Amino acid sequence: IAGLTDDDGRPLGADPLIRQRIADLYGRALTHYSISQRVISGAAGGAPPGPVTSIGKLFFCPLVEDIADFGLSLSQVDGQFSLPDKDSETEDAAAERWLRLANQGRGTAIAGGSTFIQRNIVAERILGMPRE
Repeated sequence: IAGLTDDDGRPLGADPLIRQRIADLYGRALTHYSISQRVISGAAGGAPPGPVTSIGKLFFCPLVEDIADFGLSLSQVDGQFSLPDKDSETEDAAAERWLRLANQGRGTAIAGGSTFIQRNIVAERILGMPRE
């Protein structure tokens, strides 16, 4: 974002809405980092991953999607909906990385169990709710 400017040539970082969105995403990323550290600490102590990993996945999937969508929102519309061939050189490698992250982020919500399965794990194993 540091090198990006709006149509008037002002840095995007000067826009208070952009700064607010970055602060939100940064805060959410720190929260996910804390969840990850809890999982890692448990694993280092010999504990099984447990249901806290489900909380991490539930938190991580929309975070990745929101980060990617934010990055794409800062790019030009031209070409953002298709990825070039692997062998071709392109001018806007950053926009391609954002698009790749956006595509992969949607798949992350499915990999490792759907969001609905993760919600059931949290409800039953952490909150103690009855099985469906």
